[in-house]
Amino acid sequence: MLSYLHEFHAGNHADILKHIALVQILRHLNAKDSPYTFFDTHAGSALYSLEGASAKKTLEAEKGILALRDFFEKSESEDFAQGEIPECVKFYFEQISPYLKISCYPGSPLLERNLMKRGSSLFLCELHPAEIERLRENIFGKKSLEENSIERNERIGKIGKNDTSQNAQSKKHCAVKIFHADGLKNLSASTPPQVKRGAVLIDPAYEDLSEFDAVTKTVRAVHKKWSAGIIALWYPILEGKKTQIKEMIFQIEDAAKRQNAHAEILRAEFFPGSESKKSTANLLGSGMLVLNAPWKLDSQLREALEFLCGAIYKDAAFSIRISKPQQAD
Repeated sequence: MLSYLHEFHAGNHADILKHIALVQILRHLNAKDSPYTFFDTHAGSALYSLEGASAKKTLEAEKGILALRDFFEKSESEDFAQGEIPECVKFYFEQISPYLKISCYPGSPLLERNLMKRGSSLFLCELHPAEIERLRENIFGKKSLEENSIERNERIGKIGKNDTSQNAQSKKHCAVKIFHADGLKNLSASTPPQVKRGAVLIDPAYEDLSEFDAVTKTVRAVHKKWSAGIIALWYPILEGKKTQIKEMIFQIEDAAKRQNAHAEILRAEFFPGSESKKSTANLLGSGMLVLNAPWKLDSQLREALEFLCGAIYKDAAFSIRISKPQQAD
């Protein structure tokens, strides 16, 4: 099924969790001078308008990234103690704030491309026929959504000519390849990569129940043959699919522990509270399952989610679950 379009959900609470985790993983990889490989299996179009009809229909960004933007703006105007904002949240917001100025939200491909080091390789996969064309335009095209938005906002005086996004200003630091393909199949065929240091972000739409099985089989197979790779899997917490989600996570964690009893496995789940539930239908929350999780990622995500719950989702419950490696039976 190819009915899912992320433009309806861009900048919601799930994107915030996923992208804070993604940015921290990229920073971890950047800590060493050597190049690395990164796969993004479900790239989408890479850039989304927050003023379009799709965003206005769901209003998910208003309770997500736009609420966080308002918090930052208020904190600056009221001389708020910036030390209370976790460093990882500040860094994430720095990466997306240039796009917010042009009323857009960057998807994971732009965050990856902007942050990855020169000499590293980024492989982007997208199967949707309309999304793949927009992805190519936003990564390589001369008239991307970003550039059109910059021109529009310059005309109406929202931003100055020198206040464009870092995507437009900066040179490409890594080699990017885009594939119109099934991301899970492409990942299986492409791993282990020639440069074995690296990571993958997997975030399907989970439209069909068969996707849970496909994700499980792919992650288990990829982890087995690319044992050094960081595997970051995003998943929704859906009212009607709790059984499938629980089984998928169990199967992946069990296989990882059996392969390496000391594997660093992190599971972080974010339930943003009742207000957000109203706007996201059956999406109660979302989670990240990370195999070979970088050092301190657990504490960074815990700190970030605690902050988000206090700053934005004041009535929310949240949970961070860290899987402690144990010897498999």
